[in-house]
Amino acid sequence: MAESFRRRSVFPNRAWGVRMAGVADYYRRTGDKRFVDQMTSALTFALLRFRLQLAHSPNGLLDRERYGVDVTTPVYGLHGQALALQGLRAMAPVWQATDTGRFADEATQMATQLEAACAPR
Repeated sequence: MAESFRRRSVFPNRAWGVRMAGVADYYRRTGDKRFVDQMTSALTFALLRFRLQLAHSPNGLLDRERYGVDVTTPVYGLHGQALALQGLRAMAPVWQATDTGRFADEATQMATQLEAACAPR
């Protein structure tokens, strides 16, 4: 899993969401706090990226990303937003359980904002 953190993606928000969900799943299965601590510095980079994007967003969503590998047009894809949201929601209780509550609170706040923006109107 650590290798996936070094890889760049043409879908950065999706990739960070999947990484967060992966770390959360690993912790849920193993209880390995040390691994979470090692990955948290990289994941807080994602939190910073998400926070900046949401702060500057005209609609409460993360930045547009390519629709697909073969479709390079940047879009607000629900699939990308949902994967980021899933990662934020998955990591919040992990950070709470591993005594990094400030990250848990931040992830929860961003997830709530992103979820509200994705909700049908």
